[in-house]
Amino acid sequence: MISCSCGFIGSERRALCPRCGSRDLKEFDPESGVVVETWKLNVTPEGLEESYYLVLAEVKGVKIILTSTEPVQGEVIIQGGKALKRGVG
Repeated sequence: MISCSCGFIGSERRALCPRCGSRDLKEFDPESGVVVETWKLNVTPEGLEESYYLVLAEVKGVKIILTSTEPVQGEVIIQGGKALKRGVG
């Protein structure tokens, strides 16, 4: 994710802030988010787990997609693109 001193937060790298035009964008890894929706995938691409969950989570007003090996809801911890239940780490 990226942030700018003007308060803009986004999920994709950019050369310029779309709000103020600044080039001073900082990358950061979100630590937690709130689950908006989850979907269980039972048919997955070869080489991945047999089933897992896609998680749509909101982080500072921006929605991002994560994965999880178990159903999650509410506030979650984010580590390496995965959503973990609170208290797990």
